[in-house]
Amino acid sequence: MLTPIVALTCAVLILIWFPLWNNRISPDKVCFSYAKVVTQGEWWRCLTAAHSHFDLAHIGFNVMSLWSCRVAELMLGPWVFFVQSLALVMLSKGIMLGVVHVVSSRLPAPQERAWQEGGSVGYSAVIFAWMTVLSARSTGMSSVFGLVEVPSVMMPVVSLFITQLIVRNASFVGHAAGIVAGGLTALGTLDWAKSAYWCAVFLFWMSVMMVYSLKATSQVPMPCIDYVNRAMSEREEGGREGGGSRPPQRVVLHPEGGERGPTLV
Repeated sequence: MLTPIVALTCAVLILIWFPLWNNRISPDKVCFSYAKVVTQGEWWRCLTAAHSHFDLAHIGFNVMSLWSCRVAELMLGPWVFFVQSLALVMLSKGIMLGVVHVVSSRLPAPQERAWQEGGSVGYSAVIFAWMTVLSARSTGMSSVFGLVEVPSVMMPVVSLFITQLIVRNASFVGHAAGIVAGGLTALGTLDWAKSAYWCAVFLFWMSVMMVYSLKATSQVPMPCIDYVNRAMSEREEGGREGGGSRPPQRVVLHPEGGERGPTLV
């Protein structure tokens, strides 16, 4: 079975995990939380948190689980699966933000801060979403460790509670958000991804949002954007000094010829 997007995603997750783990990078650098995303405007964390893992058990479990969901790519095709996976990242994170906002707003200050500042990392929300999509298409019963059988459509919920029992710091809200996102997808919410036009619109605006957020809230160098901002600033200053006349454009060439402990989900 050829599933290039699942294979590529597994490879990307591993390639991101290794330097994070090997260099002992703090999860706070990439994790997702209500305070960082909503209050500080760091929307890029939706992507960095989803694709980051910090221990071997977490990355191993998620890669194996994602590989078991590769039938979804066979049903949808690589392109639609890719776009819907990105959309599921954003949809599950949006659901998480909504839940945290509603719950924390009804709690006293210490608990409110704990809910809003709690960080999470991992691809599990998307995996739970795909498990839900596949379960919604299944009929009959599924076995739970060979001990009991449950309706196949209930397996994501059963897996949610089993994960909470065996993984000490698993994010219940993150995994549950993935199940809700998967349920919405099974109802056809993301069917627009089958249209090339709407895929392009989604990818364009998601890219704009991420780049704008990254530029506004981090020190990551963006030469192209810096060059445009500098050119616009020089033009405005020249206009003021010259009484509104347009200053001559300058192109500066360089010598080379060319113009910088979380919960687990």
